[in-house]
Amino acid sequence: MTTKTSLTRILLAVGMMVAAQANVPEAVQKALDKLKAADNYSWTTETEMVGTQRRGGSPVIGKANKEGWAHISQEIGANKVEVVRKGKEAAMKTEDGWKKADELPQPQLGGRGEGGGPRSGGGRGGMGALMGRRLLTQSVPAEQLADLAKDATDWSTTDAVHTAKLSGDALQGMVMGGGGRGGAGARGGQRGGGGGAAAAAPDATGKLKLWVKDGLITQAEVHVESKFTLPNGDTRDFHSISKTEIKGVESTQLSIPEDAKKKLGS
Repeated sequence: MTTKTSLTRILLAVGMMVAAQANVPEAVQKALDKLKAADNYSWTTETEMVGTQRRGGSPVIGKANKEGWAHISQEIGANKVEVVRKGKEAAMKTEDGWKKADELPQPQLGGRGEGGGPRSGGGRGGMGALMGRRLLTQSVPAEQLADLAKDATDWSTTDAVHTAKLSGDALQGMVMGGGGRGGAGARGGQRGGGGGAAAAAPDATGKLKLWVKDGLITQAEVHVESKFTLPNGDTRDFHSISKTEIKGVESTQLSIPEDAKKKLGS
């Protein structure tokens, strides 16, 4: 490859990135940049599965700082799943100490811990391990929302609430808690992590809503609607709404356990 060709490709990539950002309203882009640059913040995400008996689970609670550290937790029955992130690396607290994803056993759905509740994400698997794996891949809101906003289209603004459409690449992996680039809690799991559903959803449609106050994003909603195919060929409708509240910007206290730091090499 010639130097001229390499330079052309680099300029093209930069041009595409700038064009994508240009689609984002200025107020939204500034708020996203401000959140990313914040020394610290905390958030709570609740997910509703619309029109089904499936529950979105208890709220996901997180704290993050500018150095790339984050602590994310969720109550699973009587147990608490805890994950610590450092950049792209993550570890989960288990009965045998902090473990990375490749050190965890495959979760065994239906496993019950003491007292009849799901076991935490330790060496025995269970629902805690399944949910823990989802939290291991969940990005922080500053990354999730910026990623979604970049791919969003048809922006509109009413009373400081910014709304846009999501489709295509922006929704891949979001169905049934699938993996991908995050989505304020809608993503953040392994593909098909909820029960064998297809990871790709080419017909998926979605909506992103961001509330901006005093130059900061205070709330976010991600709506996703689609159909997914079960292993037996049956199809199911899917509609989720993930609601995230962001607070404590510049006033959140984040303490990372030393054992977790050692596991992540810091």
